[in-house]
Amino acid sequence: MIEGQKSDNGAAATVTSQSFNAALNACAFVGGSEENKTRAFEIATKIDKLRQKSGEVPDSTWYGTMLRACSSLVQPSKYREKLVERYFQEACENGCVGRLVIKQLKFAATPDNQMRLLGRKFGRREFVNLDDLPKDWTKNAREWQ
Repeated sequence: MIEGQKSDNGAAATVTSQSFNAALNACAFVGGSEENKTRAFEIATKIDKLRQKSGEVPDSTWYGTMLRACSSLVQPSKYREKLVERYFQEACENGCVGRLVIKQLKFAATPDNQMRLLGRKFGRREFVNLDDLPKDWTKNAREWQ
């Protein structure tokens, strides 16, 4: 993606946050064997590094999709808990907690991790009202733009 943008080969590619989100989304929905899922998550983390290197700023879609990747590609474990905590905290720091982030947090985080991150546990049918969250967490989420 990045090389095509930088080269003088006449390519009209521009890498945007939507490009990174689309690539990450493709990884998040990989099914099949654990080997396939592990490889897809490795690719997702490489996409994250490319996004960082490009200077492209993540949005609420990025964080929600990364949480989806964690829940669907990484087996429940301490490692997954740390990943979920990392991406959720980054979303909070960047003001990118939106509906997608909260929805995917339900599936990615254990009840104890939910309690630690949000101050409450919630079931699959319950929801968190974005108005109840700190404004700094949600100020850049798509729902407010």
